[in-house]
Amino acid sequence: MKKIMIYGLSLLTLGFSSCNGFLTEEPVTELDTETVLSTYESLNKATLGAYSALNDGTWYGAGFVLSCELRSGNAKNPTNTDFTSGRYINEYSWVYLDSNTSGLWNYAYFLIAQANNIINNVDGKETTDVTTQDLNNIKAEAMFLRALSYFDLLRTYAQPYTYAPQSLGVPLTLVVDKDARPARNTVAEVFDQVVKDLLEAESLMDDEYTRDDAADPYSVVSKPAIWGLLSRVYLYMGEWQKCADYATKVIDSGLFNIFTESQLPNVWGKDASDGGEVIYEIYGSDKNYYNEYWEDISWMTNPDGYADVASTADLRDLYEASD
Repeated sequence: MKKIMIYGLSLLTLGFSSCNGFLTEEPVTELDTETVLSTYESLNKATLGAYSALNDGTWYGAGFVLSCELRSGNAKNPTNTDFTSGRYINEYSWVYLDSNTSGLWNYAYFLIAQANNIINNVDGKETTDVTTQDLNNIKAEAMFLRALSYFDLLRTYAQPYTYAPQSLGVPLTLVVDKDARPARNTVAEVFDQVVKDLLEAESLMDDEYTRDDAADPYSVVSKPAIWGLLSRVYLYMGEWQKCADYATKVIDSGLFNIFTESQLPNVWGKDASDGGEVIYEIYGSDKNYYNEYWEDISWMTNPDGYADVASTADLRDLYEASD
């Protein structure tokens, strides 16, 4: 009995003397951002995980793409089918209420918060195995993702830059503050931040950088992807020469080629391959938390699926029989 008591007291003493160690260790779900993103490995994993939200059904998984087609006149709610699910009616009729506005707002700002945490914690994490360039590469990825998120928000919730640059855009948030209630910045201010992020990403990323842990090499940021998005952003800003300059950078890279007439019928539904047209694409997997299953584009536009969105005759008439 005496031995047991001494052993117990020894453990108790050890516990009290180590109260700054295991006894006060925070649960994994309550660790602060600086602790979670304290190493290159954790930052790198966080960056790869940040891409997932792009596949959400309100974003590139379906809603963002289909809503734009419906509002532009390229698509409609079909009437020549026995059944539709009733989705995407408001987008086609331009009837918006606070209860049916696109959920893109939530998911884009979720991704922006992830990108902000990476950008604001990546510096100074060099080790004997991690170089400054390694850190710059993932910082560039995060800046691209933040820029893309803001660009898509602007195209959904704001007036065109060339029409009303000083009108209300969306709130700019460059740090994560759960208690913040930011006001909307102007369209011009948000576009300026998008361009700033992309130009810095271009300067930070190594020309030969490719992420080696992605299921699809074209679904992660590369230098040509940054150039391509810069070209598109400048197009929306009416900066025609800059748009052409960055498009030319992509072309002159020699990494991409327009599919030939004989190749085109055979590329749909296939993974991207070297030498094709794909510069950057969104990767979706049925194992992804954001996968929409029956809510994705293919089922929304399938006559044997929900059949909620179809092309208009105006769009189809633009094509010739040999197209």
